[in-house]
Amino acid sequence: MDRFREHAKSEFETKHGTDLVRYFRKYGNHYTSFLNFQDGVNHFILDGVGAIFYVNQDTIFGNVPIVFAKPLCPDQKLGELLEAFINQCSEQPLFYGVDAVTADVLSKMGFKTNGLGVEYTICLKDFEIKGSDMNYLRKVRNLDKKGLSVEEKKWDDVDRKEVEEISALWLSTKTVKNRELRLLTCPPDFSDNPYIRRFFCYKDGKIIAFVFFTPIYRDDVVIGYTANIFRSIPGIRPSGATDYIKVEAIKKFKEEGLELLALGISPLHQIQKHHCESSFLRRVLMFMHDHCNFLYPYKSLGFHKSRFRANESQMYICFRGMGIPKAFMAAFIASNMI
Repeated sequence: MDRFREHAKSEFETKHGTDLVRYFRKYGNHYTSFLNFQDGVNHFILDGVGAIFYVNQDTIFGNVPIVFAKPLCPDQKLGELLEAFINQCSEQPLFYGVDAVTADVLSKMGFKTNGLGVEYTICLKDFEIKGSDMNYLRKVRNLDKKGLSVEEKKWDDVDRKEVEEISALWLSTKTVKNRELRLLTCPPDFSDNPYIRRFFCYKDGKIIAFVFFTPIYRDDVVIGYTANIFRSIPGIRPSGATDYIKVEAIKKFKEEGLELLALGISPLHQIQKHHCESSFLRRVLMFMHDHCNFLYPYKSLGFHKSRFRANESQMYICFRGMGIPKAFMAAFIASNMI
């Protein structure tokens, strides 16, 4: 890594803290791990064990600490870390978008545990675009024949204003037009963050789409990436530019010997029953999936991510000592959905 990138990494560690970055590089093995470094996030460290990131969200029902990613620690110490964190909270926390391992520990601690949606992960060594169920990706793979190309670029090598304009145009077509969603996803980082890899799709020499990839670590080694931010010029033809970027990135990541590419969560998609769930909450979430797509494109996002035929895992929302209205309000406000 060149001296400038080393300096940028040092600035990142100065901003977030060397200990927190160290825990991330050691235990950040889930697609949610990098989401911890959003602005306005608090952290709890148990020395020698790990770290939990959270936000404090005020509601008309009171304050709610919200944990929105898998804690950074060894799985065998997860219970110890969670118990220490919960004990120091002045209010009962909400765990919003946590993996099955975390949810299992929390359910044993008396937390209601409900499915929140599906996360998608591609095993890179097994990924091949073949068979009838990959027809869409076959078409996407051939977009080079329609004049599109994909390049990975350093931030200094692209026109930042051009990229930000594409992002603004993309955002203007969404239900929530005036603010970026956060927690389960994170706003785009337009700084020279050394941990982010940026791929751009070009047509006639101009950027028409981009995807930002954030790292997944195990024991200080990058084992894969998450397609965290993907945006394109609305209505651009041919369609499929962001998926074309992902297909091209997969090629490169496979060549580098990486293990996986995560596509993130599809909220409320294919919610499964859990033995410690609130059945009422499950019915509410399923109703939202079917009838509240004016709030968020639950159906279309789930369909779109399923086209990659990735491995699917359930994500969870866990709560204890609070009513469903309080949990709902806290999660929606903190996510910038309302």
